[in-house]
Amino acid sequence: MFDFDNWGSWGVGDFYDGNEEELKSAIESGEPFDTGWHGFKKEIQSMRIHRDENGVEIQVCAAMDDVFEQYDLFYDFLEDNECDLLTDEMVEEIRDYLCMGDFVEETEDSITLQNPTFEDVMKAASECESYCEERLHDSFLECISTTLYIMYEDNLNRDEIIQKRINKYK
Repeated sequence: MFDFDNWGSWGVGDFYDGNEEELKSAIESGEPFDTGWHGFKKEIQSMRIHRDENGVEIQVCAAMDDVFEQYDLFYDFLEDNECDLLTDEMVEEIRDYLCMGDFVEETEDSITLQNPTFEDVMKAASECESYCEERLHDSFLECISTTLYIMYEDNLNRDEIIQKRINKYK
């Protein structure tokens, strides 16, 4: 049971052939089951659904590009000329600030339901996915503002630059 690598391609609700039916069958059986953690081919997300004596728990985990070990997240929002201006010293300072704030690169949410239908499970999974994506988006905006704050510390228009970039990604 649940012998696959990915649920589907594009996140919660997008199933490869057979995976949806297998999950429906497990939910409808009323028996204990555990899907284990499975990802999605095109998204940095994973989902696990299991039933035990406490009910059916739906867990969703989502992540975004790395900022603490690599520069990937910076390249998502910096313009080409800004990428050239980004120094290792700036990156270390940015990372220090992010560690002090509410920034996360990965987040998880879960909901436990009693005797749910497949539709109930998928609704809960979508709610968990939405929470995770909102949390990551807030962190992305925090990274943008912190990065530009450091990069443009001597620019009198720094606040305007930051606000304009934040608005671009809201």
